Amino acid sequence: MGSEALYSMFGWQGSNIFQRRNGKTIIMRNYSPTNPNSQSQQKWRGSFGDAVSLWQAMSDSEKASWNDYQNNRRRRPVMSGYNLFISKYLLTNGNPKIPNQG
Repeated sequence: MGSEALYSMFGWQGSNIFQRRNGKTIIMRNYSPTNPNSQSQQKWRGSFGDAVSLWQAMSDSEKASWNDYQNNRRRRPVMSGYNLFISKYLLTNGNPKIPNQG
């Protein structure tokens, strides 16, 4: 198979998935993720949903504060204020706060 034919492939082919990333074709094996559906997993899913609901209920200025805090952090990874809020919510058992910046 020529490289042009390989580049033009995408989607499912047998048990493989063909994707294009950065101008290259990547071949991955198909897999079926498992769902443990344990009590612990359900608790985390509930907490995640609570965090998303709280973010959605915030005012635009509160969201802007989280985005500004994230944009001015020296540490990485680079993420949005939304992602940082969700992370802090989960790590602090539902009590995320923006630290004093001074």
